[in-house]
Amino acid sequence: MKLSKLILVLFLCFSFLGFFPFNLFSGGKVVVTTVDKRRVQAGEVFTYEVKIEGIFSKPTLSLPEFKNFKIISQVQSKSYSFVGRKVKTKINLTYRLFAQKSGVFTIGPVILNDRKKRYKSVSVKIRVEGKPLRQKKGLRPYIAEGTDL
Repeated sequence: MKLSKLILVLFLCFSFLGFFPFNLFSGGKVVVTTVDKRRVQAGEVFTYEVKIEGIFSKPTLSLPEFKNFKIISQVQSKSYSFVGRKVKTKINLTYRLFAQKSGVFTIGPVILNDRKKRYKSVSVKIRVEGKPLRQKKGLRPYIAEGTDL
């Protein structure tokens, strides 16, 4: 019984001192992507977020191409904290996007390479419905004037 308590105390001490990597406690989810809507109308704006958290040595980040989407805005934030003698990094990337035409489009994964480790998010599928934006622009003058029935 005393040996198990000693092992537990040593484990807690080492984890607080930062000898165990942070990624061990994060459940392997170092890179997470989310969207606020998976189904939108053509021209409707939605939010795509990337959250990265961990202790890294020399990270390189590969973001997906937004082939079928237009980027309206992009916001980035970083924060750092100490875990023992190591620095834990948190990065949040937020994109506001929209599609000009209908279809089912995939936003590829975000990949983070750090020395010999590779972390990858899941791909996200977005269903865009409705008429293409070019056709909607043609209706704008009629909508502005209104109609009489």
